[in-house]
Order: sequence, then C-alpha cells, then structure tokens
Amino acid sequence: MPDVVEWTAYHLIKWKKGSEPDESDEETYQGLSFLISNCSVIFLSLAIAFFTGNLVECVFAIAAFWTTRMVTGGFHMKTLTGCVVLSVSIFTVISYLEIPDSYFLYFLVPALIIIAIWRDKEEQINLKHILVICGFAAILLGLFIVPSTVALSICIQALTLFGRR
Repeated sequence: MPDVVEWTAYHLIKWKKGSEPDESDEETYQGLSFLISNCSVIFLSLAIAFFTGNLVECVFAIAAFWTTRMVTGGFHMKTLTGCVVLSVSIFTVISYLEIPDSYFLYFLVPALIIIAIWRDKEEQINLKHILVICGFAAILLGLFIVPSTVALSICIQALTLFGRR
C-alpha cells in the first residue's frame, strides 16, 4: 500500500505538470510531501482539538514540540503517513492530559537534560539563537498558561532523540 502523503504529492505534481514526474521533479516532490505532512498534522490536530474543546492546549503542544524539534532534531518515521498519524495522536493525547503543577518539573527537567546531552557538539555551535529564544519563550509562556502541555510536549520530543543514534 503506498504512503498516502507521498501518493498525494506525486499526483499533485503529475496534475500540475500534465505528465509523469521525472527525476528533475524529485526536489519538488520531497518538499511537497513534507509540506502536505506538516499541514496535515496541524490541521487534523487543531480540528480534533477544536471539536473536543482543547484548542489552546493543542496549540501549545504543537508550538512547544516543533520549536524543540527544530532545535534538537529527532527520530523520523519510515513513512510520512505514519508521522501524521503518530503526531496527531501525540498532540491529541497531550492536549487531554493534565498533570498537577507540582509535577511539571518532573517531566521538564529530565527532558531538557536529555536534549542537552544528546545534541551534537556541532549543532551546539550552529547559529540557531532565534529558535532557542522561541523555545525558551514557549517554555516560559507555558509555565504560566498550560504548563503540563508544554512539559509533556518537550518530554515527548526529547524521547524522539533516542532513535537518532
């Protein structure tokens, strides 16, 4: 069975081009597949959160997860459809979970330690200051608005680093 995201990207390129995609379309195909995957995750997660009444929590879960992921990297699924299904599931579950504020640091501190240890030395030198500032802003904002959602998102993202090596 073909990957739904890649199948969609292939057919969109075929429709736009008017013929079968060739090797020159590979970069467009990869970019379009990635775009469809990310948009699907955001749209499906927010749609589910809207209908369940957890929209704010879901927005913070997505923001914290992806900001942390942009800075640290992490494990990737074998298929983009698998990534969509897993990501939507994670964001939906995280937006429902509510841990007491006193346990907030029990999730956040180990996650930040994992991220600090697991990052490559070369990545620590790269100029990603803006992303780091955005990550810290999301964390600080999360401390006051929805701390458990932010902590769980960062913790789950930190766990994806184990599949990287």
